[in-house]
Amino acid sequence: MPKQWKVDLVQDMVEKLAQMDGLVVLNFSGVTVQEMEELRRQIEKNGGRAKVMKNRLLQKVLEARNVTGMKDYLKGMSLVVYADQDILSVLKVVVEAVKGNEKFSLKAGYLDGQVMDAKGVTEMSKVPSRKELLAMIAGGLNGVIGSFAGALNSILVTFVGTIEALEKKQEGK
Repeated sequence: MPKQWKVDLVQDMVEKLAQMDGLVVLNFSGVTVQEMEELRRQIEKNGGRAKVMKNRLLQKVLEARNVTGMKDYLKGMSLVVYADQDILSVLKVVVEAVKGNEKFSLKAGYLDGQVMDAKGVTEMSKVPSRKELLAMIAGGLNGVIGSFAGALNSILVTFVGTIEALEKKQEGK
């Protein structure tokens, strides 16, 4: 019979997985506590969470949500990184951590309803995050609005100049 804390953990993660934007599984063999805490801080700063889980329990969570294809990646020590919103911001942090510390390595990810290997997760991290996309849109709108305001201003200046020229012409007669 499984221990109650394991049942509770699986149920909790199944509920969270239903609301997750995505998740990534990392190997963290040989990582110091300080390195792990720094990664956790960076992940949480970007709206994500990190949880060390036994592979067997993680597999049960994934199976409960009908996620197949990750079993082959669940070997060794597993750190599950997930986010309720904007997983892409969290992915960027994770990929940078993997590049900066050879003790961390990507195993796989589950994004947009698909299981991806480490290479796929790395490629997805290159996609602009929600914040970056909003900044691009705002910048584009700002440029358009600025151009429109400039065009209106030049029309007004031309109009005022024409009115002044007509006044001078009327005074001259």
